[in-house]
Amino acid sequence: DTPIPGIFTGTGSERVFTPAQDWSFGKHTVKVFQVVNSVASDASEARVICVQPLPLTIIQPPNPADATQALTLVGVHPAVENVKVFLDGHHVPGIFTRYGETYTFVPDLDWAPGTNKVWATQVVNDTESLPSEMCVFSARPFTVQFDTPQEGGYYEQDFEMTGRCHPNALVKVLNLDGSVVGSWRAIGTLWTGIYHWIPGFKQKRVVQVVNGVESAPGPVRHFYISLAVPLVGKPAHPAESDQMLEITGLYSEAVAVRVYNKGHAVTGHMTGSGSSRQFVPAQPWPHENRITVTQQLGDIVSNPSTPVDFIARPPVPQLIDPAEGEYYPLKFELSGTGVSDATV
Repeated sequence: DTPIPGIFTGTGSERVFTPAQDWSFGKHTVKVFQVVNSVASDASEARVICVQPLPLTIIQPPNPADATQALTLVGVHPAVENVKVFLDGHHVPGIFTRYGETYTFVPDLDWAPGTNKVWATQVVNDTESLPSEMCVFSARPFTVQFDTPQEGGYYEQDFEMTGRCHPNALVKVLNLDGSVVGSWRAIGTLWTGIYHWIPGFKQKRVVQVVNGVESAPGPVRHFYISLAVPLVGKPAHPAESDQMLEITGLYSEAVAVRVYNKGHAVTGHMTGSGSSRQFVPAQPWPHENRITVTQQLGDIVSNPSTPVDFIARPPVPQLIDPAEGEYYPLKFELSGTGVSDATV
């Protein structure tokens, strides 16, 4: 047995012993004996003294913190054998990185969205310290992003947005300035939402709200909203050579409505407003026609409409000779205008 240097104080049958150097952290087995008239007693029964390491300190993280927020622990003993982090009394698995007397802890799983109450202990020489003071912080849910729309994609005005999120989270679609386009409640870990978009180029982000805490915005998603495909009314059969076409399903602010016949642009006069237009060709329709229509807003052009086929009557031929009210011999040449190669 190795004597322990120190100082005894007191008189009579009791003494107080103070070691010359602090007890090291951990367990110490000690015995005492006394010497009277140069005769030493037997040693006392052994006693185990457990000296706890000093409690750690957890540096307060930002509030709210990220879902993967690392914790900084200071006051770690050089001879530490283990450091533990607890959440609501349960051990939290994770990875520690040591920098001198400072440890950084990253949990294996994301912190739960909302309030987290954590503390830590250290173990030195098989002896665990008292818990650190409790550290309370709110964790953001993990960052979410769109599954649909995809980057650079083209979509109809009422397409369905989708994505993955925390179970039953409230998901918000945001403009770049942070204003809310709309919000939808997830079913399980899947959220879907339908919004009536104005055609054109879009830049949007999403966030999720769990236990009253909002996640950081996800990455900006760039996509396009296509114009609806117009509809062309089926004309009478056969149609007149100057048959007017009724076009519906138009966006009220469309800057251009174009008519095509077998893929070739048709010039003419367009009237009407709102969601419908009326088109009269500048030249008579040919005998066989296959009509499609597109509409345009800014740089966005709709897909062509479903083709409409029709047969047009030839235009009414015009007589040149005889002229109105003139006299002619019994035999004279008639002339006039009409469609090339037509039988008159």
